Amino acid sequence: MKSSIRIGSVAMFLIAGILLSSIMGATNYWTSVASAQFPVGSGSWNARVPCSSPWIVRITDITDNKTGSASQTSSSFSPGSPNKRWLTSGATPPGWVSPGPPCTMTGSHGTVAVFVEIDGVKREGIVNEDCTGSYDAINGGTSNGGSYCDSTFNIYDPAVVPNYSISCTSSSDPTCYGRIHSEIDHDWKAAHYCGSSTTCNDMALGSQTTTSTLIDVQGFVYWDPDHLTVQWHSFSGWEIHPLTAWRQHQSNQTPDFSISPSPSSFSVPPGASGTSTITLTSLGSFTGTVTLSPSISPNGPTISVNPSSVTLVAGGSETSKLTVSTQSSTPLGDYTVTVAGNSGSISHSTIVHVSVRLPQSHWCLEAQPTLS
Repeated sequence: MKSSIRIGSVAMFLIAGILLSSIMGATNYWTSVASAQFPVGSGSWNARVPCSSPWIVRITDITDNKTGSASQTSSSFSPGSPNKRWLTSGATPPGWVSPGPPCTMTGSHGTVAVFVEIDGVKREGIVNEDCTGSYDAINGGTSNGGSYCDSTFNIYDPAVVPNYSISCTSSSDPTCYGRIHSEIDHDWKAAHYCGSSTTCNDMALGSQTTTSTLIDVQGFVYWDPDHLTVQWHSFSGWEIHPLTAWRQHQSNQTPDFSISPSPSSFSVPPGASGTSTITLTSLGSFTGTVTLSPSISPNGPTISVNPSSVTLVAGGSETSKLTVSTQSSTPLGDYTVTVAGNSGSISHSTIVHVSVRLPQSHWCLEAQPTLS
């Protein structure tokens, strides 16, 4: 007598698996996660960039306080711009591929800004490299009429990186989170989008500022996977490339704050609870108390934030813990938690998605052999 699996048993197993999967949903619950809300700038400083609503962010908002591939996975700004050298529409070279870099992009973290503004940072020394006499393929691949180089440098948040020279010594060094590689691109120079008499003049940046000067920058967020293990790239793939404009820091930025969750989605089984850390950051010398109010849709799990208000000082950050608790009777399904932050006339909110699901082991079926 030997073991065999009857064809009928296999068929029943497959049908049951398909039906149960359709009821319970796939194990990869989230394909689109709403992103954090950030203040919006007054527009692009570079006339060649048609993006009217840059998000004003800090470097740590992009890196999500992580290094390596984990930073890309968890960052609200993933996946970033699809090409670091792509020219915007305008006086483009022959063969340029339309339409140019997007201002926003929809990915696994929802719709996020690709074009951003970062204020109050410092830079390190400028290096000219990767010189070429041709445009990148996406810009036509033709001769650029000369030889143009990338102007590369790291920018950093002095609130996170007090001393750049001894920062980011390993991938676990938290000062890495406040650094990001930046480049004034050679194709943008060749097309005269950057360079002399523009908002991204590399020569003026070198002569009019020092490594101690606070500057504000704008540019496109890009992920370069080739430098995750090197210190000079801060053990991260994130770049501002191309950097499209810079200016000396304007300290009269309108006081504001940002609010963001980590993680922005999670799953819990009935009878359990999950948490997300809500981070609030002062922008433009904002000081004041921010009151947090959570809500959930549809009703089901209970929610709370602790503390329910935080007091921010200029340039500082504070956190509150969002807790989502379920009962054994909580209906299975997807829930949206909105955490609103209010301070006087200023109000921002962020969203956390919660999935209430049975543990996977509860709904895995196995075919049993039948003896014959």
